[in-house]
Amino acid sequence: MPGGVVFWEESARDGAQAKTLMTADFRVRLAHETGRVFGSDGPRHVVLAAGFPAVCGDEFEAVRQVAVEAEGAVSVAAVCRGAQRDLEQAVASVRGSRHARVMVVVPASEAMAQVMVHRTAAEALQAGVDLVKRARDLDEAVAVDVCLADASRADHALMAHHAQAMTGAGAGLVVLADTVGAQLLSDCREMFRRVRAEAGRDVVLASHLHNDLGLGLANTLEALAAGVRVVSSSWLGIAERAGIVATEHCSSCSPGTPTNCSDPTPRPGGSRPI
Repeated sequence: MPGGVVFWEESARDGAQAKTLMTADFRVRLAHETGRVFGSDGPRHVVLAAGFPAVCGDEFEAVRQVAVEAEGAVSVAAVCRGAQRDLEQAVASVRGSRHARVMVVVPASEAMAQVMVHRTAAEALQAGVDLVKRARDLDEAVAVDVCLADASRADHALMAHHAQAMTGAGAGLVVLADTVGAQLLSDCREMFRRVRAEAGRDVVLASHLHNDLGLGLANTLEALAAGVRVVSSSWLGIAERAGIVATEHCSSCSPGTPTNCSDPTPRPGGSRPI
């Protein structure tokens, strides 16, 4: 596993624990402390998902506070559903902050697409491409990433096709998520290998792997072995249900030093690097 790893830090976003227990001030402190691990290179090597602005006004203000007060310590991201109004709120919450990002969650499997948006997976993924374009129109200074929810149960070729289209529309990262936390190691390895091969070199993949079967770390290592260099994690593994892979575990297993991390994010459509 040559090279370094970029951490997409989810402690303040994934799960009710963060939304109910982490104040805005605590999230700001978390951002500064996490970024400090990497010194002045914090914004290049840590993306902190500050929250989900569409949840309520208080959550919007919390994300906004992190974007303003943690600027320069990490790259601050707002997360939203694949809906135009949610996207507009997410962009507004981080607008003007250096290294700002938004992540749009788009269902990738047939089951998840029916539950989330009452469409087929292909229709939901195409809508994701359109949302990337909309995000670029809203503010070119805010980078946009896409999380493919339930990727572990989705069609690999379909995801690869739309990941390529999303990147062409301006997405910086395409995150493959084991949303239900039930993916086995061989399946995880094959998912990242096939999507990466079929999507092409311009697409930068990231992982988001839940821990319901206790395989979050093992699957993340499979993703890294397949060439992924951006991994979602959280301190203590805090996230929905059984959590996701723990940041402290990922950092212990990551090769090289932070200052040797390469820049994993391309610049299609004006997206800035992490």
